[in-house]
Amino acid sequence: MNRPFLLLPLLLALPASAGDADFGKKAFEAACAQCHVAEPARADGKNATAPANLSLWLSTHSGTELRKWVKDPWKVRADTQCDPRQLQPQYVSDLISYLRSAQTPATPAPGAQTPPKRN
Repeated sequence: MNRPFLLLPLLLALPASAGDADFGKKAFEAACAQCHVAEPARADGKNATAPANLSLWLSTHSGTELRKWVKDPWKVRADTQCDPRQLQPQYVSDLISYLRSAQTPATPAPGAQTPPKRN
């Protein structure tokens, strides 16, 4: 659990522009990845549940909702165990860019059959 605190100084030293998905990935790894994933949902159910999958969660919620959560998650949901205080509010745009980029279609599950093409 101490890993995020080790990465945070490195994150603060990196330059970031608004909406930088690469920086957002680093912020996600430092502040969110202990409990969450950011991957497209697969048909076999792996990574198919939100809020464990933040990319999937963001597909049905707005960036404004994520900003509210980062600012005060206990105001949004009093019983949450999530503590995003490690994530600085100015990095939320980068995080949103990363989560949106992670929404690209997933590769099929191993052994999954693709539907036949229509003529």
